[in-house]
Amino acid sequence: MTALLLGIAIFSSGCLGPTSSSPKAVADALDPFAHSGFTCSGPTRDNSAYGQWRCDRSDSSGVSFSMFVDADATRVKQVLATVAQSEGPAPDMSVTQQFFDRIAEIDMGVQPSTIRGWIDARIASGGQEDLDGIFVTLDPFGAVSHLSLFVKDA
Repeated sequence: MTALLLGIAIFSSGCLGPTSSSPKAVADALDPFAHSGFTCSGPTRDNSAYGQWRCDRSDSSGVSFSMFVDADATRVKQVLATVAQSEGPAPDMSVTQQFFDRIAEIDMGVQPSTIRGWIDARIASGGQEDLDGIFVTLDPFGAVSHLSLFVKDA
């Protein structure tokens, strides 16, 4: 009986994922993804004061989504997001745009609508711009597309 209870406790704690013990800013960033089929892990550490978290998901049509969050105890410093559509049918710009629009909802100190509007206007051509202290970089749309949001003053 003790082994069964221990097994249930271990299984239950494993289901919580990295967001349960992460700083609030990270949990707020990752929870919507963790609750919509993404597998999230972290934190890992590099030589900086920041931890790194990762979330990934693939859908039945062969599209892969991934995001990396770089954060400390108080806020998110950087988000890197990738959509890879090289395994399925022709790449669909709306799939990339919808995922990047979700990434824009992560609280980085700028209104999400500002980042979303910028992404939506440049999803095909890409670009770089400073949006109120967030340096946004978007690759031109393709089979693999990348978005980077970086807080300049952190």
